[in-house]
Amino acid sequence: ACNTVLLKVNQVGTISEAFDTVRLAYSKGYGVMPCASRGEGPAIADYAVGLGTGTIRESGLGPAADRFLEIESELGSRAKFLGRAGLKDYSPDA
Repeated sequence: ACNTVLLKVNQVGTISEAFDTVRLAYSKGYGVMPCASRGEGPAIADYAVGLGTGTIRESGLGPAADRFLEIESELGSRAKFLGRAGLKDYSPDA
């Protein structure tokens, strides 16, 4: 059994196809965990925030951690992490 899709954008194809995969996963009750593959680098943080995943799969945060801090700074007071409660019944289309 599983409950999460490991999202590797370079294996899905395009960003649009990755978003379609995420929508399908959420509609079936699965979580999504973006995973940095070749070429994404710190953009993995943008995927996680934009898709509302709440986490990433990364061996070491490094540049991704820096990007998370930049995103928080860009969002200012709009930056919120609601923890598990914020991810329950989340839909990127909502």
